[in-house]
Amino acid sequence: MKTMMSFEEFVQEVKKSVEILLGDTYDVIVEEFVKTNDIKKTALIIGRRDNATRPAIYMEGFYESYISNETDLLGVAKEVFTTFKDHKEFDASEYAISHFDEARDKIMFKIIHTASNEELLKDVPYVPFLNLAIVFYLSLERKEQEQMTAMIHQAHINMWNVTAQDLMEVARVNTPAAYPATIRSMDEVMKEIMREQLGDNYSEELANIFLMDTNTPLYVLSNPTGINGACCMLYPDVVKEFADRKNSDLIILPSSIHEVLITFDNDAMSYENYTEMVTSINEAEVAPSERLTNSIYLFSRETGKITLVER
Repeated sequence: MKTMMSFEEFVQEVKKSVEILLGDTYDVIVEEFVKTNDIKKTALIIGRRDNATRPAIYMEGFYESYISNETDLLGVAKEVFTTFKDHKEFDASEYAISHFDEARDKIMFKIIHTASNEELLKDVPYVPFLNLAIVFYLSLERKEQEQMTAMIHQAHINMWNVTAQDLMEVARVNTPAAYPATIRSMDEVMKEIMREQLGDNYSEELANIFLMDTNTPLYVLSNPTGINGACCMLYPDVVKEFADRKNSDLIILPSSIHEVLITFDNDAMSYENYTEMVTSINEAEVAPSERLTNSIYLFSRETGKITLVER
């Protein structure tokens, strides 16, 4: 039976093994990062000594596999080695962007909760929006199943000699163009999930029976990738046009950083009950790193603005 080691010991042992597998031309560095919602993650930073931009391979998932006996230490080291090799074909040097004009077309925005990201926001430029923070990242590679991105930090805007507002000006154009908004009914989303899970056993008639409750219709606002799609609520006229089409003011329910839910402001349920629902789903269903906020928002057709519902 293997002796279980602490996470810190595990990371150091994996680092030693990966260094042996890679040889002398690569550096392997252990570094801790502050991620969304101030969650700290530990990564191995691997790269050639003559290349300043290197991939970060996070270790928490590997440690879970190790302590659950799914793999041993050597198996983890080989997985980390393979993960690095799979990504090393990218010419990382092209992402060491030193001039703003080179970065301009790659700058996108997303939204996070301000109070839950106090430590992260000390090191990244942002634009406040109600109780949220609009933060920025570089969209470097986009493929069907994965994306390669890099968060924009204070060091970037110092190097580029720009402000958060400068980033906002380009991101508000780039983001909707690269990640257009999609609004689908919850029934449509649930049917798609049922089709995937049931395959040939799927029945439209049974699905309609299962989804009969229409007292509180819900719509999912995101983007085609389903990644960082909650920011679509800030796209120009997206929420307004939907509200006009449905002839109703709207309630916006944050589902995660990846999507928000929209329903009609028609007294079907109290704001307090909606807030309790969002809080309950966050705690039970949403990974801590993907939570947006427990607050809910209103869109008024009269003012054309999104406002925060205070508890």
